Amino acid sequence: MAPLQVTPGISRRQFLRRTALAGGAVMLAGPISSLIAACGGGEDKLTGPIRMLAWSDKDHPDVKARFKDDTGVDVISTDFNDNEEAFGKIKVAGTDAYDTIFMDGLWCLEYHRNGFVEPFDFTTFNSYSEFFPKFANYAPWQVDGGMLAVPHAWSPYGILYNKERVSMPDPPSFEVFFDPKYEGKVALRDNFNRNFLMTAALQGFEDYEVDTPTGSRWDLPDDILERAKTTLIERKSNFKLLWRSGGALTRALATEEVWLAFGNNINALQAVDAGNNNIEFAVPKERTIGWVDGAMLVANAKNKESTVKWLDHWASAESQFTIQQEQWLAVTNKAALDMLSNHSADFKDRLEKLKAYQAEEWADTFSLFRPVNNPSRFQDAWAEFLAS
Repeated sequence: MAPLQVTPGISRRQFLRRTALAGGAVMLAGPISSLIAACGGGEDKLTGPIRMLAWSDKDHPDVKARFKDDTGVDVISTDFNDNEEAFGKIKVAGTDAYDTIFMDGLWCLEYHRNGFVEPFDFTTFNSYSEFFPKFANYAPWQVDGGMLAVPHAWSPYGILYNKERVSMPDPPSFEVFFDPKYEGKVALRDNFNRNFLMTAALQGFEDYEVDTPTGSRWDLPDDILERAKTTLIERKSNFKLLWRSGGALTRALATEEVWLAFGNNINALQAVDAGNNNIEFAVPKERTIGWVDGAMLVANAKNKESTVKWLDHWASAESQFTIQQEQWLAVTNKAALDMLSNHSADFKDRLEKLKAYQAEEWADTFSLFRPVNNPSRFQDAWAEFLAS
């Protein structure tokens, strides 16, 4: 499959015209019009710049430019690589350093418990009606006072497989990773907790969410962690690759260095873009883990009014239509998916590869990322696996 030609940056006027030609204008005229009215140049005393701490793929110059055109406010982005790093940044710098922060899973509760972020009334957003119902009222992020984050994109950690090389069980199961006939053809993520949780779930253990004095954590009893480690060691010959970057996994799947991998839906689409159209994504029958990305409002943000408007603008179908043509995630804004699907047959095929419309079906089937309780136990077990 040839690399997809991405739609270049366009002005809002061009965007609305093209959307109308694609058949999406009737559906979106109300929300977009009200968004523009809400953020229009008539607003007084909006302060900025908005300081955003986010993964790099959340940053899009066209989306920020449209917001500045509407409000006069700049958005300045600082990147991070994982939840632990972002939490550490605000813990050191304090809430004066940022106005909005991205995270996934239940890290927003961790931020809230520490007084770093505050809830807001998501139902007042112009983009609210565009969301899949389960994400518009996303229970894990609801607290007194509203939502702790605007949900953005989601994926379970599941099974990536080459449909021409792998006989997938029906229903799909993590057991395929440990089948001797796939020796040397499986990729796991180089991560000290995900693989143990996956292996424990395969063995029937599901109660790895524990309540601690500092909130919900992931953990495994000593005997279950030991059993998971032993299982991984026994079938270590199956695991050709421990991937750290999506690029490494993409290359391995595209070249058929591996036929199976533990990863998420976007990894499948990236492998297809790299030249292997046989890569599919499946959610296993066992309980799995996964992520929902979201953006939070920092407590007592210096630019609170501007930041709330920015969160609404960023979450809108218009913005997500722009962002996803480059990032291609399964987003929580259904209207944005409809716009992409109506845009072209190529876009529709890509959404099918992501299983993007299965949000309502899968939203409650996986455990959200959260901090690990006593991570040194997992790290020690992972070191034993690597040394075996």
